[in-house]
Amino acid sequence: MLKAGETVTGFTVSASYNVDLRGGDVPIEEMQKNTVTAYPNPTTGIVNVNKASKIKVYNLQGTLLHKTFGTQVDLSAFPSGVYQLHVNGEVLKVVKQ
Repeated sequence: MLKAGETVTGFTVSASYNVDLRGGDVPIEEMQKNTVTAYPNPTTGIVNVNKASKIKVYNLQGTLLHKTFGTQVDLSAFPSGVYQLHVNGEVLKVVKQ
């Protein structure tokens, strides 16, 4: 299992995942199409998502704070802290400064 911060063949791992590659070959391009990323992280306001999606913002207590559709969400009205973005079935943690 790879851990955050480890580098493998020129790639730096930003999260820990268990990956089983025994099922066959999947082109990198196909894997990248299905990966949701949010940037910048940390942010002071606007967070971009790499594909148009339904975006839900939760605090760490699980309270839904905001929802929108698109490629951006504005966190500037929220206090500094860690938030969860729910995007296309994935949960991304974003730090608001």
